[in-house]
Amino acid sequence: MKQKKLLIADDEVSILNVLELKFKKSGFSVITAQNGREALELIKKEKPNVVITDNKMPEMTGFELCRECKEIKKERDFLLIMLSSYASLTSMSEKKEIESIKDTIFVPKPFSPRYLLSVVMDYFSDEKKIEGSQI
Repeated sequence: MKQKKLLIADDEVSILNVLELKFKKSGFSVITAQNGREALELIKKEKPNVVITDNKMPEMTGFELCRECKEIKKERDFLLIMLSSYASLTSMSEKKEIESIKDTIFVPKPFSPRYLLSVVMDYFSDEKKIEGSQI
């Protein structure tokens, strides 16, 4: 099986380091970004299978990044996970908009890295079932 590529976008270096270590130990190729604009460029260039983004970041928020990814996901699907406290979203309508984007999940803070890994592994488990099914 080809190694899965994962992008983590967060302006808090400690969170980047913890998540990067957790996913690398689980066999993922990990790339990181410290703001939404850098993450968007890496999504277009590196074509990750999974994008995990914090909401509150400089230059472009995670919410704005999710909106930008909506167009990219029309051409190439990938799992998009938004990490945020409900308080950092300006409204529940933003949360609903994020969750309406195909294969996009909202994970509230605080979260455990183990839980995040299980969400990602479930996505690939479901993807494998779909690829293995016969139509």
